[in-house]
Amino acid sequence: MSYDQRPSISCDRLYARRAACCHRHYRRAGGTAVAGGASGPRSGSADELPEQPAAAWPGTAQFSRRLRRLSARPRQRDGDFLLLAAVYSALRRAEDLFERYRFDLRWDDANTNDNGVIQTTIKIFICPSCPYRKYDRAPIDYPPPNQITTPNSFLTRLPNPDSTFPGVLGKDVRRRLADITDGTSNTLLLAESAGRDPLYQMGKFVSLAGGGRGSWGNPGNVINLTGFNPASSTLPGPCAANCTNNNEIYSFHAGSANVLLCDASVRGMRANVPLQIVSDLITRPTASRFRRMHFDNPIHEGEQSV
Repeated sequence: MSYDQRPSISCDRLYARRAACCHRHYRRAGGTAVAGGASGPRSGSADELPEQPAAAWPGTAQFSRRLRRLSARPRQRDGDFLLLAAVYSALRRAEDLFERYRFDLRWDDANTNDNGVIQTTIKIFICPSCPYRKYDRAPIDYPPPNQITTPNSFLTRLPNPDSTFPGVLGKDVRRRLADITDGTSNTLLLAESAGRDPLYQMGKFVSLAGGGRGSWGNPGNVINLTGFNPASSTLPGPCAANCTNNNEIYSFHAGSANVLLCDASVRGMRANVPLQIVSDLITRPTASRFRRMHFDNPIHEGEQSV
């Protein structure tokens, strides 16, 4: 029996975990916005998004100034202020990691980054529904979906070749919101790929390795959409969500996986979503349109799309 078919023992508990996972998605969205939108020499233009890796967050000085300005506007305290306060708290806990992480060296340098830095667990990076796992390097369950395997016989529309990756969070590039010509409400920013590095398929544990590169410090920790074939347990295939966590969209929520759109709304992507729809939502200029039939109602609503 697959995970999505198991009997519901405690619907309230499962929903609470999914909501907590969604909240962590939303808080990380705030961190991404800080990296791309805060003033200062690292961020560039106000409507730029950060390049990979997303772990390259600035310190909290300019963010705290932004938080103080926002707190002086009572109308926004119930929305933006509370979100920024939560992100600020998380960033303060991670500030020490930012100071210790050596961006001029490899992420797995044995004498620096891989010597106690990327071993540090960041709680908001881990989905509460994920089973217990042992790891040498602390994981993140919410990587960016920014690549699509080509050629792929299960896709009729393929993205144009792009050395910086077709997704929003690209390689060695800072994208502007204006580059997302599909609209921010029609484009994915982050998605769940939970449980790594152990490999899971169709809700079942397979092995201790093979689930992709799950460390938050690894710039190669991305979703490379390929699709999974449940009949043969191989890639590529028609299944886009909740079939394998081998660098694919995968969660431990029955029937859906949480995704973050570029308008900052978090939605549950249903497990039966067609592979082509997900491919179109990853790319920036494919003229895709959000189809509500493939998503649950948002738990967190973001800004209006541009």
